[in-house]
This record gives sequence, structure tokens and C-alpha cells, in this order.
Amino acid sequence: MQKKNISLWIGFAIPVLMILFVVAAIYLPRVFAEPLNYDFVYMIGDNYYGGDYYQVQNGTLIKVEQAMPVGSVPTPKLQSQFFIYDAQTNTTKEISFDDAVKLKFDSSYESPDGFQVQQGNYSGDFFPFFGGGYNNGIYLEGGGVSRKINVNVARDPYRNQNFQFLGWVMSQ
Repeated sequence: MQKKNISLWIGFAIPVLMILFVVAAIYLPRVFAEPLNYDFVYMIGDNYYGGDYYQVQNGTLIKVEQAMPVGSVPTPKLQSQFFIYDAQTNTTKEISFDDAVKLKFDSSYESPDGFQVQQGNYSGDFFPFFGGGYNNGIYLEGGGVSRKINVNVARDPYRNQNFQFLGWVMSQ
């Protein structure tokens, strides 16, 4: 009678242990991951046709004027907005273009401590339950983990209001 009980307990324990192992493999790296040490600046705005274009050259943010393509119909433009992401608090604060120009940037794809800012779809599903849907978000990836970050991006399907990463803040 006791041998049957041991087999039954092992039969129940194996699936439970497998689920715990999968959950630990997903969430434990987040606990032990190194934090991001660099803030970054990004902008949102409507710069599809003839809008101002911003880029980092030699560590400084510059504004490049773009002419409207010949024969295109002028459309009202949204004002570009600049934000600085604070890595310590996972918050953003709007800054002016004049304030952003005063900063020194590293426009590399990857921060000096190995993080990247990514756009993409993330499924809100949790194993083993599926069907949670998708949201378009901004993610910080590095150290073997990926986590959604708080950025101000109003998505309007009828306008080209884009998130544009400008650079890692090296000094203020």
C-alpha cells in the first residue's frame, strides 16, 4: 500500500516541480540582473513628410531641416517632444530641445553597461494560460532579461507619431 502512495506522490510532484522550474527560469534572472546605470533621451513627434529631423552628431543633438517632397500635400505637423528616461526611478520627464542640446550623448545602439532600448510586441500571456493579447511597448533589454519601461508614447493610428531613441546621456 505504501509503494502505491510513493508513486502517486512522485507522479503529482514531477509536473509541479516542472512548472516551478519554468517560472524560476523566467523570473529569477530579473531579480539578479544588474540595473541600468545610464539615462537616455528620446523624442516623439510627426516627422514623416517635411518635418524637422533630429540626430546626434559628435555627442550633441542637432536639428536637421527637411524639405517637403515635390507634389506632396502639406499636412499639419505635431510638435516634436523630447523626454529623458531616468533609469533609477523608471520614469520619464519632458525636456525642451534647448535642454536636450546641453547634454552629451552616446548614440550607440547599446549602452556602456550593455543595455538596449527595443520596440516591439509583447504578449501579456502567462504560462500555461494563453490569450492575453498584445501591446506595442518599449523594452529595455540587457543582462539576459527584457522588461517593459515607462515611456510617454501616445500611439495614434492615423498619424506618424513615432518613438525615436536619440542617445544615452553621458553627462549633463
